Amino acid sequence: EIAASYTGYVSNLALGLSAGYAQGSLKNRTVGTDDLYDWALGVQLATMLSEVRVSLGAAYRDSNAYFLEVDAVLAHGGTHTAHVSATAEWSKWIAGLEYSRSEITGPVNFDIDGYQLSAGYRLNDNLQITAGWQWYDYRRNLGTFYNGLNRIDMNAGFLVVTYEL
Repeated sequence: EIAASYTGYVSNLALGLSAGYAQGSLKNRTVGTDDLYDWALGVQLATMLSEVRVSLGAAYRDSNAYFLEVDAVLAHGGTHTAHVSATAEWSKWIAGLEYSRSEITGPVNFDIDGYQLSAGYRLNDNLQITAGWQWYDYRRNLGTFYNGLNRIDMNAGFLVVTYEL
């Protein structure tokens, strides 16, 4: 395994970069399996626009592990996923948007799109409450989900109370 990260400033722009790579060998391999590889890249930018702190981030991860399971490493398949996010903070308020896209290839191929909206309020230095909504769209090339279709759309609301010492 190897990883590297950088955090610094370019003028008034805060910049964070990260990268990682992992590789493993499989003894007594069976047909269709392979040695593991897994790598990821990420970037985050943050700046102040008047009284609002804006942050943007993106990441990409690629692995030959089916659904990122290290005990399911495939010779032809794996997981490819991308994620982007944005947050804005003003006074005690924070709002965020996120999008993710995953393509999983293997015995059954999946395409997964995820979306999230959230808003939070910092009650004091130790306590924050956040509410939001998530949507996930799953597609598969073989078989069906419990609804009898090869696709399923799921969504849910959430409420999180965070306490830090």
